Amino acid sequence: MAITTVEAFLEVLRKSNLLDAEQFAQVQVAAQKTDDAESLARGCARDGLLTRWQAAQLLAGRRSFFLGKYKLIDLLGRGGMGGVFLGQHTTMNRRVALKIVSKQVGKDPASLDKFLVEARAIASLDHPNIVQAYNVDNEGDRYYIVMEYVEGRDLKAIVESDGPLDCAVAADCIRQASDGLAHAHSRNMIHCDIKPSNLMVNQQGTLKILDMGLARLTNREEESADGQEERVLGTVDYLAPEQALESKEFDHRADIYSLGCTFYFLLTGQPPFPEGTLAQRIVKHQTQEPRSVAELRPGVPKDLAGICRTMMAKEPDDRFQSAEEVSRLLADWRPPKKKLLRAVPLEESELGEESSPGPGAAIDVGDEPKRGFATRSLTARGGAVLERFFAGGQQNRIIGTIVGLVLVALVIAGVVALISGPHTTSRTVPEDDATTFRTETPEEEEEEEEEEEEEEWPEPRRYDADGNLLNPPAASQTQDQPAKPAEPDKPPSVKPPSEKPPAEKPKPKEPTEAKPKPEQPPKEKPKPAQPPKEKPKPPQPPKEKPKPPKTTPKKQDPFRDLPEVFDLVLPKPAADSADKTTKWVEIGKVHVGSDADVALDLLGEENAKRGQYKLTFGPEKHAKTPSWLVRVNTETRKTTEDIARFGFQKGSLKVQGIGGDDANHLRNCVLMVTAAGKSRAVQLAKPKLVKPLVFDLDRGSSNSEIPVAWLPQPTALRLEILSVGKELGTHKLKPREPTPFKKPITLTVVAKDRYANEYDAVRCQISLATKKSGLNVDLRLIRPSVSLFKRFAKGTFTAFAQAERDKVAAQLKTAKGDKKIQLDRQLTMLEGQLWYDNLYRTANKKAQIHFCVFLMAEGRRVELARTQPPPAAKGKGG
Repeated sequence: MAITTVEAFLEVLRKSNLLDAEQFAQVQVAAQKTDDAESLARGCARDGLLTRWQAAQLLAGRRSFFLGKYKLIDLLGRGGMGGVFLGQHTTMNRRVALKIVSKQVGKDPASLDKFLVEARAIASLDHPNIVQAYNVDNEGDRYYIVMEYVEGRDLKAIVESDGPLDCAVAADCIRQASDGLAHAHSRNMIHCDIKPSNLMVNQQGTLKILDMGLARLTNREEESADGQEERVLGTVDYLAPEQALESKEFDHRADIYSLGCTFYFLLTGQPPFPEGTLAQRIVKHQTQEPRSVAELRPGVPKDLAGICRTMMAKEPDDRFQSAEEVSRLLADWRPPKKKLLRAVPLEESELGEESSPGPGAAIDVGDEPKRGFATRSLTARGGAVLERFFAGGQQNRIIGTIVGLVLVALVIAGVVALISGPHTTSRTVPEDDATTFRTETPEEEEEEEEEEEEEEWPEPRRYDADGNLLNPPAASQTQDQPAKPAEPDKPPSVKPPSEKPPAEKPKPKEPTEAKPKPEQPPKEKPKPAQPPKEKPKPPQPPKEKPKPPKTTPKKQDPFRDLPEVFDLVLPKPAADSADKTTKWVEIGKVHVGSDADVALDLLGEENAKRGQYKLTFGPEKHAKTPSWLVRVNTETRKTTEDIARFGFQKGSLKVQGIGGDDANHLRNCVLMVTAAGKSRAVQLAKPKLVKPLVFDLDRGSSNSEIPVAWLPQPTALRLEILSVGKELGTHKLKPREPTPFKKPITLTVVAKDRYANEYDAVRCQISLATKKSGLNVDLRLIRPSVSLFKRFAKGTFTAFAQAERDKVAAQLKTAKGDKKIQLDRQLTMLEGQLWYDNLYRTANKKAQIHFCVFLMAEGRRVELARTQPPPAAKGKGG
């Protein structure tokens, strides 16, 4: 149940136990300033009290966010058996990944056994290049695996964002994956789905193999009772030729082929066979050789390209026979380690301990110099210079080596001098010349420390333009000798604090006469207290204020003239004009005190345009009136272009296109308008009314075309079945909730036999697909075949079947033994045929299936098409 009021949202939030008492009180204070549940939820997400996923779940009425000892924070993705969530241990505050299987899997013994096999397989692996499993647990019929949470990016995302990898970096990634696979193969386990998106690099540069759930155990003890294993088909672009066949004879070398295809992708930026249908690409993997790496990317070393080609050999015997062999060959291609530099404080240690470089110096954490030399502080700057030399080319390395040898010789000479000289503890102190050093004895150190404690540096003298002293010394500063008068043209030099006093200092003479300082009277005398000017008046009773009127006028809604649904279609610019800017189109009025009181936000911009595009939204700087720009970022070309502008002028909310036809992709977004402490969501497109699907048993299929001019990202689309014609009788939908793009919904018509047992009589699939002109919703008959219903088309089957049924029923009353069993089966078959005949006559081309196609914009539906008008249309159209 969707949450619409602030009170309902607070109640769901309280029951969810996501916030402590202090945080919940903070939300209650914020709730007093708004009367919109969505605005309150967005504010909680903005302040970091909730994640956006948690806020969306709360708005949907869900309040269960705890699974065992873990709190669910966000949804990371969905797989074949369930969802993967980001969780946090309630006691240890450790973030983990929770793979939760669906309830249907937990209730099905066969699926549950498959899940437990997967869990045991993952738990048996312990390698730094494989995601670690911590625990397997359940809460009721909900089973889940607690796994290591990896923060980073997968190789597919890295290549799509940054282009093909450097050869050494790509080789190192494949080497790490080979190490992880070698560990898995040693446990008799094959991954079966190695691909770039299943290889993730964390923030420390370590590669992790994900999704071990698709691995096939080769241990015979894990086979089913009848000896048949379930074959798992990997991703087609990286599938080994033998793995695509209906054979169970492939082994761990299939992973080496898939890893070779992944290596090919890292070096070239594309899979070996990027074009063709699914079946065509499978055949190409079995019969054709891909384009050479050198052809797609000149400059790749021949040895590296040869390793990739050998890994992708068609015959398993022609490939490398183990992942360890691949790792050994790629070990020489490791990229140089990045030197981690850290700042070291400016301190000098005693002799025999490690000295620290000066400020701005840096040391290499991975290559720590030897300890025990007191002269390290002398070479700190030289070390920084060497760092720059070694970061350069071959010439710089040679020069740096020579300089390093000279410095080592100096260090050795210094150590020899220390050993051969007098054995006195000393430290190095600077002389007046910054480039020379002298040795100071312990006695001088003690005298110097005592003098520094006794000596107090005088305040620097300040003079005006004529040379007059502005701050004469106080009496307490002239203890030894009276200060000499300063010359008018030349102020006396003040000894800087950095200079050291001489080694032998004459003792100060005692003053002949010590006169006590006279006590100075206070500059200002305390003023006597003055009598009050006026006598205090006796207290008077308060005057009665006029009572406010009983009825106060209600505040009017600032959005009363702003529609909730606006059909945005921006006009095209003139064909002969170079300017792509269109005229302003008014969306509606917002009644506020000033233009600055209005704020806009755009929801769903990441999925508004199809392809490698992303819209961004933000305020326009240096604009005379409040305005917001919409830009489209092309991920492949790395370009940014302004396409639209929203503006608020004199109480009117408007929009204009400034980048051609791309601006109309805003129809796939929701505009959030905030004013006077309230918010209004404006959908920027009216849903199209299209024809429903027809239950056609003659053809076995039916479709409904949806013309959409500005398609969003297909992965954001959802299909929902609104209703099924009553002519179909008892039916089931699986799943009942909206499904993502290309995931079919199964419609099953249920029948009953003569013993009232239900069985699945008719099964159809409903799916959503994209076309050049828009979208298409298809219904396809799966079971039984169309040929069965052709018997009923003539209309003569009914009378024959009814007469035959009555005849068999009469014989069944007196039959015994095997004859009775035979007649009973015959009667059941005849009644089943009559059921199909009745379904054909009552539902064929009469039963309608109504649906809705929408996309999600940060928890809010944006309906593109539906077969029925909404139950209660709100707001005004644009």
